[in-house]
Amino acid sequence: MKLELLETQLGEKKAEHQKVTNELRKLQWEYDDAIDKPRKQKLIGTFYKYRNNYSCPEKPSDYWWLYIHVTGLKGTMLIGNTFQTDKYGKCEFEKERVADSVIAGAKKITKAEYIKALNKFSDKLARLSL
Repeated sequence: MKLELLETQLGEKKAEHQKVTNELRKLQWEYDDAIDKPRKQKLIGTFYKYRNNYSCPEKPSDYWWLYIHVTGLKGTMLIGNTFQTDKYGKCEFEKERVADSVIAGAKKITKAEYIKALNKFSDKLARLSL
């Protein structure tokens, strides 16, 4: 009988603990969003290039540029257009979430530099389809 009572009490305490933990997480997310969102809103409309690579690069030719245009926010997630041609010639253009860590490691560039790279990328795609 005592074991059943202890199990019941333990279950109730665990449920209370989970409820408080969930409330704390929610408050932390709201706090982080309140601080982070204004900073991220300032990034909308900016352009970057990031030195990308696959794991274990060994030489300079193992790297290529990933170009990023931050176009908006979805909640507090950065959204943007990205394009790249990897070291094997694979061309990718995506509308996607942009990781904060990529922006933190990227070099800010002008719109003109971004457009020049995008035009070069587009020309490369046009030549592939011929």
